[in-house]
Amino acid sequence: MSAPQDLLRLAAAVGVLERWTDETGRSHHVTAANLAAVLERLGYPCSTAVQRAASLQQARAERSDAHCPLLTVDFGAAVSVEAPEGVREYAIELEGGEVIGGRLGVDRRERGRRRLQAPRRAGYHRLQIGDSERVLAVAPSRAHPMGEGEFRGWGCAAQIHSLRRPGDGGIGDFAAVAELCHALAERGGGALGLSPSHAPFTADLGKYSPYAPSSRLFLNPLHADLGFLGHGDGAAAPLAPAAADDRALIDWVGDGERKLQVLRHAFEALDAGQQAELGRFREAGGEALQRHACFEALSHHRAIHGGWPGDWRSWSAPLRQPDSAEVAEFARGHAGSIEFHMFAQWAAERSLDRARNAARDARLRIGLVGDLAVGADPGGSETWTWREESLAGLTLGAPPDAFNMRGQGWGLSGFSPIGLRRNGFAAFRDLLGRSMSRFDALRIDHALGFARLWVIPDGAEPADGAYLRMPLHDILRLLRLESVRNGCPLIGEDLGTVPPGLRKRLQASGIYGTDVLAFARDRDGFREPAAWRASAVAMSSTHDLPTVAGWWSGRDLEVRAEIEQAADGADGAAAADLAAQRAQRGKDRQLLWQALRDAGCAKGTAPDDAAQLDALIAAVLAFVGRSACSLVLAPLEDVLALREQPNLPGTVDEYPNWRQRLPVAVGELLHAPEVVARLRTLAASRRRR
Repeated sequence: MSAPQDLLRLAAAVGVLERWTDETGRSHHVTAANLAAVLERLGYPCSTAVQRAASLQQARAERSDAHCPLLTVDFGAAVSVEAPEGVREYAIELEGGEVIGGRLGVDRRERGRRRLQAPRRAGYHRLQIGDSERVLAVAPSRAHPMGEGEFRGWGCAAQIHSLRRPGDGGIGDFAAVAELCHALAERGGGALGLSPSHAPFTADLGKYSPYAPSSRLFLNPLHADLGFLGHGDGAAAPLAPAAADDRALIDWVGDGERKLQVLRHAFEALDAGQQAELGRFREAGGEALQRHACFEALSHHRAIHGGWPGDWRSWSAPLRQPDSAEVAEFARGHAGSIEFHMFAQWAAERSLDRARNAARDARLRIGLVGDLAVGADPGGSETWTWREESLAGLTLGAPPDAFNMRGQGWGLSGFSPIGLRRNGFAAFRDLLGRSMSRFDALRIDHALGFARLWVIPDGAEPADGAYLRMPLHDILRLLRLESVRNGCPLIGEDLGTVPPGLRKRLQASGIYGTDVLAFARDRDGFREPAAWRASAVAMSSTHDLPTVAGWWSGRDLEVRAEIEQAADGADGAAAADLAAQRAQRGKDRQLLWQALRDAGCAKGTAPDDAAQLDALIAAVLAFVGRSACSLVLAPLEDVLALREQPNLPGTVDEYPNWRQRLPVAVGELLHAPEVVARLRTLAASRRRR
């Protein structure tokens, strides 16, 4: 049954796409029921013709400048604005305080609107027309570059929690990051990519995925290094009890609770100087820090008194509003707890600062590359703080594709394009500014979301979602502006069903893409290194894909077969599927080995499953290193020839996602002869074309 025309008009006005094209070029339509479900959750009732007419009027009215207190524009370009009748003058107060002005021109493309010329000065300026005032965000043409000329750098990528050092309390921390920076620099590397360091639910440590945080605005205090916190008498702050050195998996709940207890001891032992520094940090953090700390205190309070700690949506109605009188009363009565959680953020920030300084001291050419997750837990601090800017009743995911026939549901909340416009993109700007100020470069997960997000109504299957158009022009301009202001190059993870033209738009904005070996293929096999994009960062694998050794040995196929067998019981169909997958993998291995040989990175016959994988790993690193990409980030799991991947998408407890520790401490990590040889191969490959 086709969708009513008035429903289609409403969907188009709101930005919910009725059709989309997959990676194979096949067109798909969204059913009327699915369109209506998404529109209802976005705040546009559409059950009846009367409701659809009213919602359409509302959607069209929201396009007015009056509904967005911020306008974005390219450096020196013309701006189309609404102006009161009879008003012909405008004034712009630049960030530095200088005021410029002029006469409004006629916008010949849009009747009833006026035009003015944007300043040739990037920044957030104040535009006044008559009695109305708004922010004018003037963006440079390109983001901050990664290097000058034909830049060809290399580095490694690490999961922070997986790093191991004596006294870390069982969870990798920023002190290990700092140590790894020096070790990497000794091998000639120039960048260290890190997993997201976002704030988790410290009252519910069972939620530990770095890509599903409570808030992306703040840091994970479990990564704090307490070694630098001294007492007034010079005694070192107490460290968390060291976990057994040979333990392979992290106990996030047990280890995390012990580390939080050590943080509390350190908080109680602060000297006067540290208290003063904490005070300055609290003032700089503003209302956002206060609200996050209050959320954490509320969550712990509920956990102590038997309530559900996380997910503010289950709290009483007054506590769901961060600016309510009840929340203010709680804050007055629990000031010490709130102060502790602000201290925990201060400790994490200081620890990250020390790691970043270590990268500079080691003279890593690029430094630390942070990672910004695509969304946050719908019940966490971020959505509690930014209620209107966050999607409600909708979670993010991906439509069905060749790799996931049922689609993907990530269970994450993202930004609402409607809420962003209404609030002048304040939440998005704050997130970008804080994230870019912490790192030397920033990877942004699922950059496809700049153009559109696959949104799924709560309780629905991933395939029953729809694409929601995002304000791409505004997002790219704000990304470029914040990138230049913070001197932070940007890397967009542009894998999957890519909207037409998006990669060209990213490249034109100076935002690097991501080329990964598993996807660098065409009909004939793996693409030669010279065909990879110069405007991208190359990787042999990612946290969501099999490691090189795991893929070659078929370990990922075995794990999935074991999980499916445990879930469904043993049957002949599962065994047949595994046999077919192994047969296809064998063909793919031959294609990869042939590509490695054609590129001059390998010789002879391919190693078999039982053979040492040194030749394979070295050949793959050389192959990726010879790519045209500006930067290569080799995951430590590949550098160490590990077979287990950090995360297995589609699983929760069936696989130890985000729990695996590297086999040796960071002080020894890059010293093994075979590791030294692999990194030398990678470094040498970056010097040749």
